[in-house]
Amino acid sequence: MLIIGPVVIIGISANSHEQSVPKKRDFGFIDKSGALILCEDQLQKMAKYPSSVEFVSGNYQVYQEKKGDVIVVENFTAMNSFGARLPHQGICRLRKNGTVKINITDR
Repeated sequence: MLIIGPVVIIGISANSHEQSVPKKRDFGFIDKSGALILCEDQLQKMAKYPSSVEFVSGNYQVYQEKKGDVIVVENFTAMNSFGARLPHQGICRLRKNGTVKINITDR
């Protein structure tokens, strides 16, 4: 006999003591490392030469404002059109609705 159709396998054991514990979210909707990774990704994408972006290790701040937005401030260097590596500061504003506002200034 041949049965053709969808197959669903569910791995639940009544004797299992291991459970997946959700990761603690530092700011309710995102954790610090997630906010930092998201900000770095967006800053790199905005650079004229994304592969030239270098973040200064440990030189960042992540905090939450009273109204709930998470702010990431990070220093980095990136190459300009003339090949010079210049220092910049990126500020990412992460909102609960999923939007991200980016501001880049020279240092």
